[in-house]
Amino acid sequence: MSNSIKNLKLYALLLISFNITAALQDAWVPNYQVLIYRPAGLTDKSSQSFFLPRPLFDNVAAKQALWHNIIHNRDEQDKSGSWQLITLFQDTLSTDRMKRYFLFDCKTSLTVKGDNYSGTRDIRAEWLGINNTNFNSVLSIDPHQQQFGFVAEYQHAFKKIIDWNLFDQWWVGFSLPVVIVEQNMQLSEAPVTTTTGMNLRQAFNQCDWKYNKIDGKQTRAGVPEIMFTLGTNMLNRKHSQVGIYSGLIVPTSHRACPDYLFSPILGHNRHWGMSLGLQFQLRLSDEYSPDYCVAFFANVENQFFFRNYQYRTFDLIDKPWSRYLQFNANDGRKNLPGVNVLTRWVKVHPFNIVDLSTGFRLKAEHFEGEVGYNLWGHGNERVLLRCPFPETYGIAGRGTSASNCPTVIGNVGATASASTIAELCDDDEIFTPIKDIDLDLLSAVSRSAVTHKFHTSIGYHWKNGAFAGVGAFFEGVRRDVMFEEWGVWFKLGANI
Repeated sequence: MSNSIKNLKLYALLLISFNITAALQDAWVPNYQVLIYRPAGLTDKSSQSFFLPRPLFDNVAAKQALWHNIIHNRDEQDKSGSWQLITLFQDTLSTDRMKRYFLFDCKTSLTVKGDNYSGTRDIRAEWLGINNTNFNSVLSIDPHQQQFGFVAEYQHAFKKIIDWNLFDQWWVGFSLPVVIVEQNMQLSEAPVTTTTGMNLRQAFNQCDWKYNKIDGKQTRAGVPEIMFTLGTNMLNRKHSQVGIYSGLIVPTSHRACPDYLFSPILGHNRHWGMSLGLQFQLRLSDEYSPDYCVAFFANVENQFFFRNYQYRTFDLIDKPWSRYLQFNANDGRKNLPGVNVLTRWVKVHPFNIVDLSTGFRLKAEHFEGEVGYNLWGHGNERVLLRCPFPETYGIAGRGTSASNCPTVIGNVGATASASTIAELCDDDEIFTPIKDIDLDLLSAVSRSAVTHKFHTSIGYHWKNGAFAGVGAFFEGVRRDVMFEEWGVWFKLGANI
């Protein structure tokens, strides 16, 4: 008991240090920053240019299944370390929620028409560079993602490194995930009424567009990050267990570039982070039957990520998909792709990720099975411009106007600041550039999400400390925007 109290005090110091670090990471204020959110506030989750799915290895249920026993019984077997290897696969389901996230006005498809078509439309074809006034089509998407990979984890008893009674129950370790991510926006279009000019697939993949294009299947593979951990097993008595750990998350992959609207991202997009976790099991059955046990378990892991710098593509406030408009510049350049103009270098303040798994376990001699409920969630990202937005560009109009640039003599392409992605409005009387306050910074952040997951697993323990097991899960979303998906895992490990 005394060792447990000492361990708890040491961990209290770690918690204090964690909170101080989290507070200090926002202490430095850059020379320039702007924070503007659309008037609709946090409830409007559409017309988004960025999405960060749940990484494959953010799965505390898969990590702790069967693993909890060998790490707590390592000392009884006089072993120095423990290892496990988890192979995971997850696949998404098609939902209207994800379609509306990338489109706008709560629609799952958008009409695209040229200027010769009367009536309503969602997108003016000419904004996309389709110079066919008779163009008439329907744009649809169906975002899909698959992730496959494995996680290798190792723990080593601290007392085997430093012979000090204070660290009898402590351990150090690391985990290393290897992931393959395959994403596909699955863009499709209804048959157009005329075949001249570009189609929608070609329009959203123009060579002049540097960012936020829409393409087909894209794949990315690599090691997203490495987590170095320090923990202690505070209690292990007749199948009742308590363990605490913390970790440093070191990114090892490149950050995502917004070349495409739905680009594959490895891990947490190159954010450094820290984690805190608790592993808990309480025996519910008769403690005098050592080979049989019914237990309640709860595992929770909180990950806090530090800011970094990225390119993000924005819309204008109250103008969904305005990133696909064309812009004129006050130096004479005309019809510039909006995705190039509205993609800026920003500071990204990420969120905390909380992963909770709880349920019941049944142990019968060498077999162990569990069923559980899992809650995974995070808040909105926050982005800040790293430098002032240049007041050089305005939404392209039809005619010409006097430039507001002192170095330019004569007329330049006019602006039509009232225009939307659906319509080209009348030219402004003078060149009217967009400003910082016109950018909708909320359109380019990963939005808050909460998912609900149900899992089950079964495995076998050998007397020498080895184990093997398999598990499966289904993950659903009630209101927030995140993929509904299913997945499986297979794992094995041992004390050595």
